[in-house]
Amino acid sequence: MRTDRSADLLQAEAALARGDWQAARSGFEAALGERPDDPDALDGLGTTLFWLNQLDLALRFRERAYAEFAREGLLGRAAWIARWLAMIYWLAYQNEAAANGWAARSARLLEETGPCAELAQIKVLQSMAGGDWNVVLRDTEEAIELARAFSNPDCEVVALAYSGLALASMGRVREGMARLDEAMAAATGGEMRNLEAVGWVYCAMLTACERFVDYTRATQWCQVADSFVARYQTSPMSGSCRACYGGVLTATGRWTDAERELRLALQAFETAQHRGMRVDALVRMAGLRLRQGRLDEAQQLLEGFEAHLDAVTTLAGLHLARAKPGLARAVLDRRLKELGPQNLQAVPILRLLAQVTLGQGDIPGAWATLDYLAQLAAISGLAYVEGIAQLVHAEIRHATHEDPVPYLEIALQHLLRADMPLESGEARLLLAEALAEVDPEVALADARSALRVFQELGAAPHADRAASVLRRLGDRPRTGPKVAHQLSAREREVLRLVGLGLSNEQIARQLVISRRTAEHHVGTILSKLGLANRAEVAAYAARHAIPSEATQSVHE
Repeated sequence: MRTDRSADLLQAEAALARGDWQAARSGFEAALGERPDDPDALDGLGTTLFWLNQLDLALRFRERAYAEFAREGLLGRAAWIARWLAMIYWLAYQNEAAANGWAARSARLLEETGPCAELAQIKVLQSMAGGDWNVVLRDTEEAIELARAFSNPDCEVVALAYSGLALASMGRVREGMARLDEAMAAATGGEMRNLEAVGWVYCAMLTACERFVDYTRATQWCQVADSFVARYQTSPMSGSCRACYGGVLTATGRWTDAERELRLALQAFETAQHRGMRVDALVRMAGLRLRQGRLDEAQQLLEGFEAHLDAVTTLAGLHLARAKPGLARAVLDRRLKELGPQNLQAVPILRLLAQVTLGQGDIPGAWATLDYLAQLAAISGLAYVEGIAQLVHAEIRHATHEDPVPYLEIALQHLLRADMPLESGEARLLLAEALAEVDPEVALADARSALRVFQELGAAPHADRAASVLRRLGDRPRTGPKVAHQLSAREREVLRLVGLGLSNEQIARQLVISRRTAEHHVGTILSKLGLANRAEVAAYAARHAIPSEATQSVHE
């Protein structure tokens, strides 16, 4: 470390470490006012501007920092910045030529300098961009040893996280997820100092949980780590994390939260510099719209991104919803061949493929799909995967006029444990159809429960099907309740206060509004949510844990 560091520079670095971006920017700019070519100040300002989502300026200052470090003979520092620039040119700008050029420059500098602390960081960065998981595992494990040798704990934890992602991607899921858990414990426990490194660990965990359908783990860690994303919501780093988290929230039925996270991700990518990074959020938003039955919106969001790997199930779902099962099957079969055996990313694809094959009357194809799912359930030990396998088994039994009830009951148990409301609702609805003749009272209860789940989620196609089943059972389903995201911020606050048992007069005092205005808000809530009285409003608020306006503002 250089010894001639100014007071402004030291204060700016302290501000950067605690995430005070504006103070850091002012400090680095002051340091550069004294010494315009100080590489540490140039690098610090570039890093700060990255967090402030000013990517063009960030690149400009980090390029200058690279040149100054190289000029001073600090080749490790220069090599690290060159590798970072390669990553940004590729991810944000889709500029392959610039990315390759900077990656080559980094490699040449490392040849000159030999083993160094920065080499460990560069190996991790290389691994993050790699597609060969054997190479990723080798590089990250080498990075762990280098990071230990050069006393770089931040790099060691990031390498540990990505080695876990590599192991899970190679089929060693339990071992890989255990490493990710360890890395997240270090990241959230205060061991790490570099905020960018913390972000990489967070993104590795979310990527793994989404990819390997371990939604319970993602939810548990996000309860611990949400403060990180809340603090850095405008940066490209948290934009990538938010897109992934939005996918997890969609899968687990927290659709209002998913919409918020995906919109914030798109907001982080709204400037022209990194439009190429919007695709992750766009394809996940399309998946949410498909589940909501908003097919035209889903298709528009996917336009131009149909080949994106995360778009497969949404694209196939759109084909299926529009009565094009052949196209849906072609898309799904192609992706399954790409994934290869024993890959948990296949679970949602197989779930949809089972529906396609059954719709085509291809019972042998459906059984083959179930065999694949059963293997994945045995490998993963995850409640969600076992639940999906049992649900598909029940659907096949139902299609072949055999008793699906035992399999549905097992599926429902696993899906409820995995906190998968949409799929558990599907299991309940199929139970209702299966029990309609033998136990109509239980069938009615299951169909009503399924309808309530679908309505609360906002899953319009599923709700329509449940209402149809109820009509066949001789019941007239009532409309609603609808979902809270239809309410304004003030109406959500009133809803929360009704849930706490406050009267209109008490609500008026707390919100500094008239009693008549409070009454008006309660009436509007009743209308928008399709509820009958104040007691139902209170029950709705309790069920959905409506946050306070102050809590909401942290995320919005």
